[in-house]
Amino acid sequence: MSCMRGGEGISSRRLGFLALAFAVLLATVTGAQVGNSEATRGADVRTDRPLARIGSHVMRVRPLTLEPTRPRVALGEYHDTWSYSPDGSSIAFGISAPPPGPGSRIGIRVANTSDLETEADLQTGVYAAALAWLEPQRIVALLGVGGTLPFPPPPYEGTVITIDPEAGEVHQEAGLPFGDSEFHCDAAEAPGVALLVLANSRLFTVGTDSAAETVELPSEFEDCGQVVVAPDNETAFAIAKREDVVAEVDLSSRELTVHDLPEEPGTVEALAAGPNTLVLARRDQRGRPLGVETVDLDEGSRRTIDRKAGEARIAAGTALAFDGARREGNRGIGLRGYSLDGERSFTVLRGNRVSQVLVHGHFAYAMRREGLAVVDVVDGVIESRSDERPPLSTELLNRPTTP
Repeated sequence: MSCMRGGEGISSRRLGFLALAFAVLLATVTGAQVGNSEATRGADVRTDRPLARIGSHVMRVRPLTLEPTRPRVALGEYHDTWSYSPDGSSIAFGISAPPPGPGSRIGIRVANTSDLETEADLQTGVYAAALAWLEPQRIVALLGVGGTLPFPPPPYEGTVITIDPEAGEVHQEAGLPFGDSEFHCDAAEAPGVALLVLANSRLFTVGTDSAAETVELPSEFEDCGQVVVAPDNETAFAIAKREDVVAEVDLSSRELTVHDLPEEPGTVEALAAGPNTLVLARRDQRGRPLGVETVDLDEGSRRTIDRKAGEARIAAGTALAFDGARREGNRGIGLRGYSLDGERSFTVLRGNRVSQVLVHGHFAYAMRREGLAVVDVVDGVIESRSDERPPLSTELLNRPTTP
């Protein structure tokens, strides 16, 4: 009996030890799983180095600091337009540079996205003001205005070309009747579909053959406006500069639908969040915040989601609202995330005045006086902080997603 009780005692202690060991092991494994989950969540931002333009150079940047790395490609006189090749292996930039020898001015520089080597300098005679790389051998470019000032009297005409990036040969050239405006108001790329050019009260859609189709817009667009493309690349929206009018254009049929929205003060910057949803950031004439709102064009309704914000971005289906560059005072609203139906999902950096936000995948890079904060917009958490802020000229060159 004694031996049996002793044996049972030893067995119980062993079981207790094994249970404790198992609990420790389970906690370790669980902790490792949690750690791995967090690492997986941040894997893309920690390992994927975004392609960025800083000033007149293009380079990869470190994902948690946006610190520049090498190699780099120089652009020289950059004209604020770029477009990826259909397979993403190359990227074209609108520039203005003298040719290395006799010839016309270089208007497009093409670089490889892996090693950032210059693949081609395309001579177009003048800078490229807007680009859309629609097919492997066809880039559509809106050329800038050349010549000397003053301009001749109207009517004015813009020029679009289709150029082969390998051969450097212009396939087609066409004119866009700008009318009384010397310059276009805005341009956007519908990847694989068309280059969109807004000028005066006309929206031009230019395909791979450089043939331009014209959509006449309401008179509210005489003071210009903005054009954005829905994520499905099937619809374009033109937003009047000072009027609450949205012109919706079906990019297949070129059918026009005009939406008159309830009038609100200020000017707007628009983002296309879906095939029928816009996010509008509203500011007064001095650039001070007047709020961020969502617009459902099917229902003809608008909803203010943040009355204190002055700018917005969209990342991973989340609308990001923040102060913007013109916010007065030292304190701000931080960075706030909203679902597209207006429900707030997170707030980070409370009390910080965020002047600029860049996005890459489901990460937002919030720039503030205190430095840079990298935010996972899916989980609503801060991935990292840095005391250093990237230069104001930093632009992340995100490849557009295609349906």
